Amino acid sequence: MEAAKHFHNLGINTDLCKQLVASYDHIHRPTLSQALYLKAVRKQTDIILRASTATGKSFAALLSALNKDPTLFDKVREGMQDGIKGNKLQNIQTIIVVPTRELALQYGNWAKSLVPESLHQKLSTIVNVKYYTKQITASEHLKELRKETPRILVIKAKLFWQLLQEKDADRFLIRNLKTLILDEVDEMLELPGKFPNQKVIWKHSKHPPPALEAMKMIMTLRKTHSSGELMPMSGLENEKQLNRLPEDVRDRNLTFVKTLERNKKASSETSSDEANQQGGSNLPRFSTSPLQLVVMSATANAVLRHFLGARTGWLRTGIRDPVTNVELGKWIDTTGLSSGVKKADEMEGIRILPVGTSFPVQVPKEINHFSVVVDDVPDTPEGEGDNSATGPSIGWRNLKNLKSNESNEVIRNATKTTTDKPELNTAMLTCLAFIYATQGVRKGMLVIPDNLSIFSVMTFLREVGVPVQAFHEYQASQSNADAEEEFLLVTSKATIRGLDVPGGLSHIFILGVDAIGDASTYTHIAGRVSRLGSHVGTQEEVHQRPAGSVITLLHGLSKQDVKMSSIYKQLSLPLQKIQPLKTKVEPSSDD
Repeated sequence: MEAAKHFHNLGINTDLCKQLVASYDHIHRPTLSQALYLKAVRKQTDIILRASTATGKSFAALLSALNKDPTLFDKVREGMQDGIKGNKLQNIQTIIVVPTRELALQYGNWAKSLVPESLHQKLSTIVNVKYYTKQITASEHLKELRKETPRILVIKAKLFWQLLQEKDADRFLIRNLKTLILDEVDEMLELPGKFPNQKVIWKHSKHPPPALEAMKMIMTLRKTHSSGELMPMSGLENEKQLNRLPEDVRDRNLTFVKTLERNKKASSETSSDEANQQGGSNLPRFSTSPLQLVVMSATANAVLRHFLGARTGWLRTGIRDPVTNVELGKWIDTTGLSSGVKKADEMEGIRILPVGTSFPVQVPKEINHFSVVVDDVPDTPEGEGDNSATGPSIGWRNLKNLKSNESNEVIRNATKTTTDKPELNTAMLTCLAFIYATQGVRKGMLVIPDNLSIFSVMTFLREVGVPVQAFHEYQASQSNADAEEEFLLVTSKATIRGLDVPGGLSHIFILGVDAIGDASTYTHIAGRVSRLGSHVGTQEEVHQRPAGSVITLLHGLSKQDVKMSSIYKQLSLPLQKIQPLKTKVEPSSDD
């Protein structure tokens, strides 16, 4: 019951603590990010949370949402006893917006475990999960929500934006909302980088993602605790020296940005004149109490903070109420990437992480990283993949970190006929099957490019003897939490964010650079292994991460070597070698 005590001290009500302990006997204490978040979210403050993958950010978000009303379970029980159909008297208190259907369903699975089984027949009035499907229209989804209104709505970003465009939906969804949570916020807002080119800026402004459109509408209806006058240096406070582009590139981009801002201002003034003529104003239409805005991601960065504080003023960190001195906007970072954070014992929450834990921990140090290059024609050094005694009858080699001159050589030698367009590469899948068979994989996951057929990949792997299952089918299974059989789950890059496989994964396989894209995506993919609390142990052991492996397969005779080497270098990750006939991991001498 020590876990219940830890969570109760952070403000979680007794009933919820009991249900948490009963459903998750491997949880003995909150992680550092969970503790700091649960402590902060109880106050009237907006939050930006950055924490390493697998530290329970999303789980804590649902836990805090269920804790908003300590008598929620009792009210549902009374409604069941009185025979009330639905609950039209209640409002939606919390909306959690997610980027994928898979993450939405994961919230749903957590909700089932955190809500007493006796209330499951009324689960939709407590937590309702909605995501986009072609079979059900937005108006039908909205009708269902009006009929049986939940306290917590978990919804995919695309559907959320569609609902907001329905008649009177803004009043129903937003007017009495208390907390809005954007999980994997950087994935949904798709903000351009620190120094975007003109094409990227134009594309983002011309085709804004659904989550951004939804936020623009919501911020015209409600204000947040920290919203207000723009703060030009927001997100740049800890920058020791701002990286600068060459003068000509910077000036060209600056001119383009000023043009966009000028056009936006002109459009805003026109809208303001029209509103004044009609007796309106630019103030939020719903002048109720401030909305609490929470955004979270393992890769929340300065660009996001600058957007929220300097460009929109929706969430300004560091400001305080002039009367109560309460912090209205809080930046929580447990990765150690912010300036000045060096050791765990220098941080708030020392008792939650082992004393002296080193930072930064954007990618957990317990994860081992491998990369194998598969050539169409065998051309590898002796001892790797050059014969059937040590590997499949294809050419493969361990990737080594390339120096600048070697990168140029790879680019020159890349075949012109080779493209990086995703296609079913049987040589790479054959090599994957061999590594799967020799590396002691307990339960693994294969991440493939978005436009590569999961069915085709699974069909080929089954033919070569690899037990595979599509992740969406596995997730839909009611018995997956107790599954101990060895197999390989297959999913795509688009659905990987935030996923948590019951029982934990030992290996992640990545099929080509196209399944990664950039260092940020690699961070999230790698975070599916070595997850805190994914194994049962003593109180001292359970908050330590289990070891995990991420193996990236690259297409040889292309430029994928260079791109992958760049990602490893950007994340400062040590690269190791695959030993085909061994399970022991040894550092590469090529680092």
